[in-house]
Amino acid sequence: PIKNTAVIQKFYDCFHANNITQYIDKIAFFSFEEYCRIAHHYGEFSWKDKEQASALKYAKKNGLDLPVVYNTGSYERVDTLRMLEGLVDIYLPDCKYKSSELSERYSNAPDYFEVADAAIEEMIRQVGGASFGENGMMKKGVIVRHMVLPGCTRDSKAVLKYLHDKYGDNIYLSIMNQYTPVGELQGYPELKRKITQREYDKVVDYAIDIGIENAFIQEGDTAKESFIPDFSDEL
Repeated sequence: PIKNTAVIQKFYDCFHANNITQYIDKIAFFSFEEYCRIAHHYGEFSWKDKEQASALKYAKKNGLDLPVVYNTGSYERVDTLRMLEGLVDIYLPDCKYKSSELSERYSNAPDYFEVADAAIEEMIRQVGGASFGENGMMKKGVIVRHMVLPGCTRDSKAVLKYLHDKYGDNIYLSIMNQYTPVGELQGYPELKRKITQREYDKVVDYAIDIGIENAFIQEGDTAKESFIPDFSDEL
């Protein structure tokens, strides 16, 4: 953990974040959870700029020894990701859809898969295969997440097959069952329910059948609003 608050100050000054001093003033060192919360909250909005990349380089050079985790929906430009080369240890991208019809309907991005595919390829080029510490915690690598949507098991299978065929055991997959309908969802009646256990089992069984071994699955009822992050501006 960083014990030099001057390094922390330099790092976060570059984010121009309001109220960040409340964290700097109290920190002797970051816990992993605290670091991830702050970096995720402030980083996603601004660290793609060269100034913020420089700040992260400075922090790493001066004592930041925690793995840097980049959490992304994968709708990313490759040239933007290249600014992060050598700065990110673990990429945590989504691969939401393979179907352009689904990505247009649910994300207004018919080119989602093409963009995400190129982005994930760049992430893997940067960090390579997964490596783990003695405590079993990942130190480097890529975990691609896919959340199964109601009525979309065919597309989920297509996503998993594509990733497995292209990358094999060089990546880990996280197959999620936590889709939670929230709000009115006007115009999207098919999304007004959780996925069924049968739908999720079909996707997991398919992953096993095609030889996927490096994968995380979810058990129990994770489709709850308590699992949804707080996207407000306050930490």
